[in-house]
Amino acid sequence: MQREYSAIFSGRKVILQETDRVASPYGGLSVFFEFLNRVGYAAALRAHMPVRLTSPNAIAPEETFTAFLASVLVGASRFAHASLLRFDRALHSLLGFARFPTDDTIRNLFKRFTQGKVTKFYEGMTRWQIERLPERDDGYSLDLDSTVFTRYGHQEGSLGAC
Repeated sequence: MQREYSAIFSGRKVILQETDRVASPYGGLSVFFEFLNRVGYAAALRAHMPVRLTSPNAIAPEETFTAFLASVLVGASRFAHASLLRFDRALHSLLGFARFPTDDTIRNLFKRFTQGKVTKFYEGMTRWQIERLPERDDGYSLDLDSTVFTRYGHQEGSLGAC
């Protein structure tokens, strides 16, 4: 079986096909990346990214942000875990990355975000997401559940069971 995808940032065609060899443990992300490509994620991210870098050697902030997103999707709970993806060339091809950022690059991107930049970024990206929703006569509702379960004692999940 063979499938053709377009890389999110470069637009180049990437062909995925089955093989007996393990090419990437993260090949399942191809479906999510294809979704991002179809909804115009890269263009929206470029339009709303408040951080601009001028160095010709810099990795684009949009790519660094997406590398962080991909790292979280595969289970990273620390910036250092992003290193797991640095050597996966198949994943880089799906994203259209020439280089994958280091954990320091990802951390340094987030250090550039001030409160104003965070607000500007998320307002723009939220507006883009909401504009993608189809109109409904009844509108939409957002249900937020703020229930907190506190457990004490020596049971699994309790504060005292360490």
